Formats: sequence, structure tokens, C-alpha cells
Amino acid sequence: MGETGKARAIVEEGLRLAPTHAPLYRVLGAMQDVAGEVEEARASFREGLRLNPGYAQLYHAWARLEGKLGNWEALNELNKRAKASFSSGAEATAADTNNSNIT
Repeated sequence: MGETGKARAIVEEGLRLAPTHAPLYRVLGAMQDVAGEVEEARASFREGLRLNPGYAQLYHAWARLEGKLGNWEALNELNKRAKASFSSGAEATAADTNNSNIT
């Protein structure tokens, strides 16, 4: 197992121990993105936001992925969700996150 594999295993173990820790979802999603695992990265970002809808760095990391792919519809949806989470100070609900049109 190379250094990247070791790092990923540590992040995954961290999520096993602290399954609601938002920064770990961001790191895992970014690692998956770099590895070309787009759907897995989206799933990590989605789960992190479901658990922590007010964690801005998850929106940023996910938007970076969608921007790289030219997925403007997903970027628009992420922007709407972020505005809803941060403009009123209220966080999006888990239902809002799960019912999203973002792929």
C-alpha cells in the first residue's frame, strides 16, 4: 500500500471512529476526486453535508469537483443549498440534502 493508500485508510478509520466529523468527509471526497472516483466523491460530500449542512468547506470541495467537470446545473444547486444554509443562519435539513437534484 502506497502513501496515498495509507492516508486514505487513516481517513476511513477516522470516519469509522467519528462518523459525523465533517472535515474527514471533505478529505475523503477530495482523495476520491483525485483518484477519479467521481461518484464516490459526490457520495462523501453528500453524506458530510447531510450530517453537517453548515460546513462551508464541504460545499467548496464539492463545487470544485463539479466545476472541474463543467457540471453547471450541480454548481447552481450547490449554490442554492449553501445560500439557504448560510443566509438566514439556519442549516438545511437532512431531508433537503437527501432530496437534492445534484448528481
